[in-house]
Amino acid sequence: MRGESLSQPRRSAAQRADDQVTEWIAREKRWGDSLKRYRDAFGVEYDYALKFAQLPEKKRKELESQGKQPVVSLDLDDIVRYSSATIGATAVYFDIKLRGPGKSEQETEAMRGVVSIAREAFHDKIHDVSLGYLRTRRRVIKLGQAARVGAARWDVMPGGLYGNEPVASVMDPRHVTWDSERFASPLEFGCEEVWVKLPRVSLAWAKNNPDFKKSFRDALVADDGESEIPRSSDPSVDPPPASRNEEDGLCTLMEGWIKRAPGALPELGTETLPPDQWYMACATCGYSEADLVGTDGYDGSLLPESQPCPQCGQTPEGLPASQMHRMDTEKEIGRSPSYNDGHRRVVIAPLQPGAGVGRDGPWPEGLTDYPFMWHVPDPFPLEPYGNSQTSRNMDLQSLKNRSLRIGAEQMERNQDLTIVRENAFWDAKHEPHMFNGSQDYTAYTQSTDPIETLIKQFQGSGLNPAYVAWMDRLDAELGRHRGIGQISADAAQIKGMPVGTVARIQETGDVPLDEVIKILREDEEPFISRGFELWLAYCTEAQWVDYAGPVGERAFRLFSSGDMPPWRLKVTAMPSLDAVDVDKINAMKSLMGASPAVIQFALRDKNIPKEVIDGLIQSSQPPTPGGGAIGGLPVAPPDPAMAGAGG
Repeated sequence: MRGESLSQPRRSAAQRADDQVTEWIAREKRWGDSLKRYRDAFGVEYDYALKFAQLPEKKRKELESQGKQPVVSLDLDDIVRYSSATIGATAVYFDIKLRGPGKSEQETEAMRGVVSIAREAFHDKIHDVSLGYLRTRRRVIKLGQAARVGAARWDVMPGGLYGNEPVASVMDPRHVTWDSERFASPLEFGCEEVWVKLPRVSLAWAKNNPDFKKSFRDALVADDGESEIPRSSDPSVDPPPASRNEEDGLCTLMEGWIKRAPGALPELGTETLPPDQWYMACATCGYSEADLVGTDGYDGSLLPESQPCPQCGQTPEGLPASQMHRMDTEKEIGRSPSYNDGHRRVVIAPLQPGAGVGRDGPWPEGLTDYPFMWHVPDPFPLEPYGNSQTSRNMDLQSLKNRSLRIGAEQMERNQDLTIVRENAFWDAKHEPHMFNGSQDYTAYTQSTDPIETLIKQFQGSGLNPAYVAWMDRLDAELGRHRGIGQISADAAQIKGMPVGTVARIQETGDVPLDEVIKILREDEEPFISRGFELWLAYCTEAQWVDYAGPVGERAFRLFSSGDMPPWRLKVTAMPSLDAVDVDKINAMKSLMGASPAVIQFALRDKNIPKEVIDGLIQSSQPPTPGGGAIGGLPVAPPDPAMAGAGG
């Protein structure tokens, strides 16, 4: 075989593919083990914040066996829900700028119009409820707030109105692995390889997926999601139930995204040797008789299929230790097609290495980077993942829950006690009356010491007097850490605050989370860029015509996926002037000088930002002499006493 010594045993295409799959699985497991500590950290927070699993299962069952149900408080869910809602309420705005040399003024001018059409069209896609990006965005924000990190991915899904559609979906970050020894995030510059495990995928879906190789689909069986499936060497023996091909079974797949893969890989085909050049070789020790080819009287066609290897010798029982096999092929031929831009996408079944490679080819058309979003809302300087609302509040929340449980148990124990002298009361049948204890605890005494009455009741002590103060203290600490819903100020208290901050407080009633929103935009910008790339790559001429009318046909021809490098997508808090429709600008021009009520009525339903409307109102009103009024209106009504004095 070309590039190999003839003394080395020949390996088939299937053996080489199995070796490559084994290497990929080992690499993913090595990276996964190095990330286990961090996965466990936010895994606990996922369970705590989203499932309210506050106790280990053993301790929970122990309490339930004693008739004690652990108290679960929803305060932490309120923290995550409200903070996530505040962040998620921010609108998605983005602008697209042309950049890069090499185009004439006419081409640049033509591209500007096309970019405007593309921006508006993709803006509709982002806000399309059926595609669900905004829903995915809200879930990623909540996961990031609850458990350090939230993740999402783009998939190209068939069956859309125009064929293939890029669709965003939430993914579990615990299923993502990469070279964690050098990179704290899979999206860092220089990270060359990312693997995503897809556990418990429908077996029927995998077997019917035309994107996978037929040999791979035929070899797939259901697995348990945890261990490698045992395979019997005897085909007559039925496989175990876990590995039968039920239509409703599940299997585990793994998807690899590799940057800068080799431009061409060795083709796994071979060249058949003439029969007179066949030779024997041992795959165990590497012994080969290829050097006998061409000697006097040598005829390879007379060789058997296999025979004992003289170098491996015999076993203690006198049997051959290994067999030599007849080699009838040689020379690796050709090379596989190169991957687009060196980007390689691989699909394998990690629990079924024998199935080989399910898919090995380029990334989806137009992608320039990994199609993932990795949202860490609060980066921490000493760990790859940041803090979270759960990590900040878990101790306080657990302490409050424990205090609530102790208080409930104390109230249950400290019930009223009734002490009665035995046989002191008799019923109509002249039988001793027995208190059943349905209302409280009852105790009987045989003491003959005089007491004031024959029956005495002691009221339970209830809660410790410090309990209420203790719970108030916990609530105050949680409120300080939450920072939500804590603003209730009058006009005098908010005097001097920026107008935007006041408007924000009036809208949400919460403390603005500007830093977290800024981080979200930084994480969201490359993700939306990947979605824009996919949309451009799969967008059809019919879509452009729908969005832009007849000019869309020309725009489609000008702005193909090959023209993507000259643009730059930027996610912003508010749309820039370039992103505002020309018709809206003309509408605002026509309203200059109108009354504030007319301006608000005309622009409120036009999706014009509130800051723009306020600016128009202020600029449309003449200044008041003396500077004592805004927009022609007095700052405050005159005091009646001062008005009378002035008269």
